[in-house]
Amino acid sequence: MLFRSNQEAGGVGQEDGAKKELFSSDEFSHPVYKEISNKNGYLNRQDLSTLKRICKAENLDSSGKKNLVIKRLKQFYKNSMLMNAGLLEKVTRGFDYLVVIDFEATCEEKNSAEYPHEIIEFPAVLIDVAGCKIVSHWRKYVHPVITPHYQSSVSHSRGLPRNWWMRQRNSVLF
Repeated sequence: MLFRSNQEAGGVGQEDGAKKELFSSDEFSHPVYKEISNKNGYLNRQDLSTLKRICKAENLDSSGKKNLVIKRLKQFYKNSMLMNAGLLEKVTRGFDYLVVIDFEATCEEKNSAEYPHEIIEFPAVLIDVAGCKIVSHWRKYVHPVITPHYQSSVSHSRGLPRNWWMRQRNSVLF
């Protein structure tokens, strides 16, 4: 239990330093709190690979060590369960969706200032802000023009077959 002094609580007629309950037990009596507790216990018992699978199923970021992944899942489930129970209002952030783009470019192990970087990949993720979930994802590759020999390196690093570039003429930007 959390307590505060009677004076802070606005009490009258008791000594300073007398303690009064800060939260009543009724405040957390809603059944959803028991569900959240059970979900937290379940998450605590899982190994990292299971936690990452759960993240992927919920369209959440699965990166990080076990403690971080557990924290992310607990926060997600707590917010979801409280919203579904009507105990937490949705927060409006000004945007319904966000698009996150991560450009990938050609590079060398030791780049000089004059190295001609070229964008070779445009991956993007569409995020539902209210639900904090990935709604969709998209990826396009760009054929390197200045350094066309870079294709084999890109193919290898992205796990693409050697002839992938030629077979994907319609989906690769040239």
